[in-house]
Amino acid sequence: MHLRAICGALLVAALVLAGSSGAGSSRAPHNRVLPRISGAALINTEDPLLDDPTALAMLIDVFSERGFHAVVDVHRIEVPESVDLTTGAIKCRIKKVYRIQIRFQGSEIRRG
Repeated sequence: MHLRAICGALLVAALVLAGSSGAGSSRAPHNRVLPRISGAALINTEDPLLDDPTALAMLIDVFSERGFHAVVDVHRIEVPESVDLTTGAIKCRIKKVYRIQIRFQGSEIRRG
């Protein structure tokens, strides 16, 4: 296992459990955590650390061991980078967005 993968998986886990927005992180500026009292947290991140399948497996394992339910979707989005004016060909790059959903027992306060 790679130390970098372990640290990254634990970083994402810590962001979710702390309810942090990740905005102060200089390493991964594209993190977004949406905590919900209803029993779910949604994380959208473009962190290249999650390109490593080991990091994704560790992320899911860490949450599963603690009684959470984790789901990870990878969305690949084509982003235009340049256009060849003579042929009209558009060159695109693939942008990966990892959408992580963590489900847990909801708060009793909001259930009335």
